[in-house]
Amino acid sequence: MYWVPATGSPFTPSNVSGTTITVSSTSNLTAGMYVESSTYNINTTISSITNGTQFVVASATNITTSTPLNIGTWVTAVVGAQGNQGNQGTQGAQGATGTGAQGAQGAQGAQGNQGSTGTSTALATVNITAQSAAQAATTLYTPASDGLFTINYYAKITTAATTSSTLGVFSVISTDTDSNVVTSVGQSTQQNSLTTGFISGSITVYAKASTPIQYSLAYASSGATAMQYELRVVVAGTIAPSVTGTVSSFNGRTGAVTPASGDYTFSQVSGTAALATQVSGTLGTGNGGTNLTTFTAANNALYSTSASALTAGTLPVLAGGTGVTTSTGSGNVVLSTSPTLVTPALGTPSSVVLTNATNVPVNQATGTLAVANGGTGVTTSTGSGANVLGTNPVFTGAYETVSVSSTVLNGSTPASLAASTASLYLYTANPTASFTVNLTNVPTTTGQAVTFALGVVNGSSAYLPLNITINGTQAGASSSALPAQGATNNSITSYYQNATAWTAADASTLDYYTITCICTGSSAWTMLLAQTKF
Repeated sequence: MYWVPATGSPFTPSNVSGTTITVSSTSNLTAGMYVESSTYNINTTISSITNGTQFVVASATNITTSTPLNIGTWVTAVVGAQGNQGNQGTQGAQGATGTGAQGAQGAQGAQGNQGSTGTSTALATVNITAQSAAQAATTLYTPASDGLFTINYYAKITTAATTSSTLGVFSVISTDTDSNVVTSVGQSTQQNSLTTGFISGSITVYAKASTPIQYSLAYASSGATAMQYELRVVVAGTIAPSVTGTVSSFNGRTGAVTPASGDYTFSQVSGTAALATQVSGTLGTGNGGTNLTTFTAANNALYSTSASALTAGTLPVLAGGTGVTTSTGSGNVVLSTSPTLVTPALGTPSSVVLTNATNVPVNQATGTLAVANGGTGVTTSTGSGANVLGTNPVFTGAYETVSVSSTVLNGSTPASLAASTASLYLYTANPTASFTVNLTNVPTTTGQAVTFALGVVNGSSAYLPLNITINGTQAGASSSALPAQGATNNSITSYYQNATAWTAADASTLDYYTITCICTGSSAWTMLLAQTKF
């Protein structure tokens, strides 16, 4: 790279003090820029930027506050290969022994001339301008053969963002000859400037044939005006040479290599084989053959359509035979579709479907006969006498289960009554506070009902139930209040005996609470309540 003078309008310093030059702004200047006067070419560059309005040059000769200045710009040139270094000069002869002075060393040979500019053939190029977004992975070139490829790239900001921007990183995505996807990362810049905001470089990859070489470029911009850039990409490469020549060894053999048995498998061979001249051996039955080389009566092969020709062996089913040499019983041959057997002795079959069977003895059946088939659906019973059916049954000497508990009822321990367990409950311990009555397994089918009887033995302090729930639904207006006479809460309507709600329990005696729940709809019940002192 080198500098050439800018062709834009010059600017005039507001102050010159030695080599420090003050201007209105140094935002577009960087150290290393070439500076010249429109009147005098002072051949100097900016050596440093001291602050937002001052820069220092190597020499400020002939620059005054009235001298217009031009600022140089970057120019890139392609440089050819460096010439060979000149030979080193011959070393001087050593001085004579004694007081003579040592001979001077020979001068170094002159440096060789710079080589001419090299040339290269581009396999693919990218030239895009006025871009204001990232470049997603895009195929640059797909090599036909494995090879070494160099991707040269140059990206430059052409419109600066209002606030800030980031150009890059530039990346190359390729697949190596081991089928690994490799991402090579280049440069990026946060210089939001038309003169310093650029990236450039070279990335070399070794790419597999028929796999795309792709490039991508990241982008970020902040402010009302979006950063824009241009991108130039060139790919050049060298294809890996193919190998030719004479094979000197193969499968452990050297010298003149000729094919031998075992060099290849059938899966590696294409084409067809001539059975008469290229195939040896006998084709087994597993591969569709007969495993025979001749056909005779002695080897049991069926080789004729004439039944008389089969003089030995067993005729298989596929050939119209039975496939067996012995039989049992008498009569006709039994075929598989709708045969009629006459007094067969079946023995013990492994499986039989009795869907259409008749006259099966009951004592020969196993399992439990379901209710739908006229059974009870159970294998145990209790009590004695006749079976109980659903309509108007008469019970003789029936017993009822009572759940007796010594649990102490209080505000945190409710009386739990489950219809699936019992309908009569007795709590023998004196309660210590008012308690909730939880009724569960209450019928949810309209027209069905259940009645609970709850006995509570009170001490000298008697406590009423605090609230009643049906299948988890509260019957009272709150969790700490019994339902009012005739009130409906949560689809539960409550009625008390004599139309009077309970007001007190009876001390030192037994109170029995009778609660009948009648299902009147979906999650709706009518509850009948009674209190009896014993």
